[in-house]
Amino acid sequence: MKKFIVIILSIITITITSTTAFAAPIPRESAPLNATEAQIQITEVENGMDMNTAIKAAYEKIYQTADATFNYDEQFSLDACYRDIPAVGMEMFTVARKLLLEAKK
Repeated sequence: MKKFIVIILSIITITITSTTAFAAPIPRESAPLNATEAQIQITEVENGMDMNTAIKAAYEKIYQTADATFNYDEQFSLDACYRDIPAVGMEMFTVARKLLLEAKK
C-alpha cells in the first residue's frame, strides 16, 4: 500500500510540474525598463501576434528612428510620387524581418 501511495504521489508531482502555465501576454506598460522596443516586438510575435502586423510595426519604428514625426499609415496612403519617406538602410529591414521570423518559429 505504501508503494502505491508513493507511485501515485510521484505521478501527480510529475504531471503538475511538467505542464506549462498558460499566462496572459504581458502588456507593454509592464515591460521591464531595460527592454528595447525590438525585444518587446519579438516577445509579442512569440506570444502569437500576427506576422504582418509585427513587420508593419517594426518598419514604422525603423522609419521613426530617422524621422520622429513619420506616420506610416498616412505616408503609405498617399500616391507614390507624393510620399515623403525617410532614407533608411535596407539592412535594418532585413535584420528586423530575420529576427521576427526567428521569433515566430
